[in-house]
Amino acid sequence: MSIKTDISKTKRVLINRAMRSGLYENFGEREVRKLQDKYSNCEYGCPKQRAEYKQIDELDRWASTYQGGN
Repeated sequence: MSIKTDISKTKRVLINRAMRSGLYENFGEREVRKLQDKYSNCEYGCPKQRAEYKQIDELDRWASTYQGGN
């Protein structure tokens, strides 16, 4: 799987969880950590890999500011 695919899948899971259970402190942090661990080799890879890895940081920002909806 690619980073982009995993991020999309994770985002869908988080949105569904928020709709079902509501938001909570540290929302999405566990999922972001899993992606960071899975793709840790990309953090220092070629420029394309580093750019893709930054998408995980964007997911982290999205999760920390998510208020419901899409």
